[in-house]
Amino acid sequence: MISTPSSHAASLSGSYTPTQHQNVTYGPSAITKLPELVHLLLPSFPSDKNIRAIIVTGNSLATKTPVIDNVIKLLNDAGIDADVHKGIGQHAPVAGIKEAVKLVKSNVNNILISIGGGSPIDAAKAIAYFLHEEEAADSLDYIPHIAIPTTLSAAEFTSNAGFTGNEGDKIGVNSAYIVPKVVILDPELSLYTPQGLWIASGIRALDHAVETLYRKGAQLPMKNLALVAIKDLFEALPACKKDEKDLDARGRLQIAAWQSLWLNKLSGPAGLSHSLGHKLGARYSIAHGTCSCLTLPSTVTFMARELPTSSWGLTSLASALPFIPANFYPTSSAPDWTQEDSKREAAWKVGKSIEKLVKDLGVEGKKLDEYGVKEVDLRKIAGQALASLSGWEGIPQDGEEIIENQILRPLF
Repeated sequence: MISTPSSHAASLSGSYTPTQHQNVTYGPSAITKLPELVHLLLPSFPSDKNIRAIIVTGNSLATKTPVIDNVIKLLNDAGIDADVHKGIGQHAPVAGIKEAVKLVKSNVNNILISIGGGSPIDAAKAIAYFLHEEEAADSLDYIPHIAIPTTLSAAEFTSNAGFTGNEGDKIGVNSAYIVPKVVILDPELSLYTPQGLWIASGIRALDHAVETLYRKGAQLPMKNLALVAIKDLFEALPACKKDEKDLDARGRLQIAAWQSLWLNKLSGPAGLSHSLGHKLGARYSIAHGTCSCLTLPSTVTFMARELPTSSWGLTSLASALPFIPANFYPTSSAPDWTQEDSKREAAWKVGKSIEKLVKDLGVEGKKLDEYGVKEVDLRKIAGQALASLSGWEGIPQDGEEIIENQILRPLF
């Protein structure tokens, strides 16, 4: 007779398939390795021709900082030509992506280099996807991509490419072959990122790490790495807030963001906080990091209540508490419902600790109505978020009213 394993035993079995990442180069001045890494991805390129790269970025980074000009010079000095597409806006509107696809085809670019936050990196992944659909749909030949993040969104480590459709909805594509083959994490480049954006994107990384603990399909090694990421984020974000030029803290945060969303082929939202953020962000032009600042604390306390007592997700979430510095623990008493289970109380304390971290960092965000969200739309937003989480533990499938009242309405 074949027995059914418990959720705990099942979590100790599984299968992990690496993505197509070939290299992650990190640390101060890591950007200087870019020409070498371009040649790594194009080893058979004819020696009598110049490689032609296209840099995918946003307007602010291209026009208000020296980052893009410096990268162009670095490439040119190594005999690599570079074009620039700076038309990627927040949440990667599809119009800018389609424009870039045309540009790559007309310039006959050989490699994509995305520089910036999650939007240009996701846009470059989408560009690779649409180019393949138009030119080589029957092959596995995708244009190679090097990602150089300047925020902590960790988009460079996923096979999802999220962007905003013409109707303002968050949509996306997914393929194992659009994952950037090379990632460069250089804390010096992050110094040009506005401090508020940088810190908020760190909460986005925390969102990845925490929701990995109860994410459907997340393997145990990913969860263990997420716990280390939670510790480093709680310690290094305040250090970076105190001294925004602290390169050690910035480098530690970049590695924590990497650990928060470890290279994997999982698709779809990481959890309820992410799903709510996707619906709010694209529709109301709220930055990714700010969405996490708004939704993560109350989502975690909600999951502490809703996850089944015997679930591995609740056990994993509760296990995060010792990784959080004690000065973030709540001083208020836990609700009566947590007393029935010490794991549930620990998970609730994780949510309240995140709430304090967000407040201490000064990135709480505004009330939802100040972003243009209408009260009458809260139930609809909740329903849309739930639609992508079918079958998840702790997620009530007919719970639009619960999500509205316990998570969204307090933010309104």
